[in-house]
Amino acid sequence: MIDQVLHWIGVAGASIAVVIGIWKASSKVLAGAHRWYHRVDQITAQLAPNGGTSLVDRVALIEKLAIEIRQADLLQGERFRIITNELGLAYWEADAAGAWIYVSTHLATLLYATPKNLRGTKWIVTVHQDDRNRVSREWNAAVRDSGRFNVSFLAVDSTGKHARAVLAAADPVCSADGAVQFWIGILTVEG
Repeated sequence: MIDQVLHWIGVAGASIAVVIGIWKASSKVLAGAHRWYHRVDQITAQLAPNGGTSLVDRVALIEKLAIEIRQADLLQGERFRIITNELGLAYWEADAAGAWIYVSTHLATLLYATPKNLRGTKWIVTVHQDDRNRVSREWNAAVRDSGRFNVSFLAVDSTGKHARAVLAAADPVCSADGAVQFWIGILTVEG
């Protein structure tokens, strides 16, 4: 299923109907969330391959939808995580201090690790050594400044034999008073 979603996100000419169909098929978990179908349709229309949006813009739109759904209390905690895994999204959550507290199965696969091995700050070891300091600095700055995290890097396995270029993006989810409650992020393969 993730192959369908990633293909749709990253390759021109892919069908938006696939993602809408997957989303609507999850209606058992999304009981009472019919108004979100319209919001999904709005976002997916902006993701049309011929719409001229870049990969970064498409990632930002998907991330925005995830934040909106999460903040609307439609999918909290474990239910939201079930949806991200069922859709095969490369998704993570971090606490207010920036430590990763949840990692989807697909994200772990893309980073050549297990979800457990990516929690806290352990995820940084999957970043190629040439990119590691830069990525760490950018993540720490985003956490410190409560700003957007958007960075490309080379993910490598523990042997160094396998690698892939990825784009990671995250935004803080804040309370009404502006305090960061947690972070949500996604990862997609570049190219």
